[in-house]
Amino acid sequence: MGDRRVVGIKTDEGELYFYSHNSGRNLHIIAAEALEKSWVRHDDIPYALRMILDYMIDQTGSRDSEYGSGIGFTDKFEDEYGPCPSIQIDLRNWTIGVSGWGDVAVPVLNLPQHDGQGSRM
Repeated sequence: MGDRRVVGIKTDEGELYFYSHNSGRNLHIIAAEALEKSWVRHDDIPYALRMILDYMIDQTGSRDSEYGSGIGFTDKFEDEYGPCPSIQIDLRNWTIGVSGWGDVAVPVLNLPQHDGQGSRM
């Protein structure tokens, strides 16, 4: 048994998916925190993407484990919270969205003001 959930991360180059087997209930919060922490590299998407994945792997407890999470280029993962992915990070405009049941609100991000294109105002 698990608590499965998926985060889709969109960039100009495509989409990457992070699957968590046991942290679905809190994954939207973890994803928002990861997005906030990666803002320091908002002008370098490959680094920001690595920071996001690293944070989510760590916070879901799956670092150095053969179980707990996965990363893929398709959304062929089980998402118990709604349509896959039920959490969507968009690095093209630094936003996060949540769909499906079980969430009361989209996490509020604490990012510096930006122009919607990833640049500070």
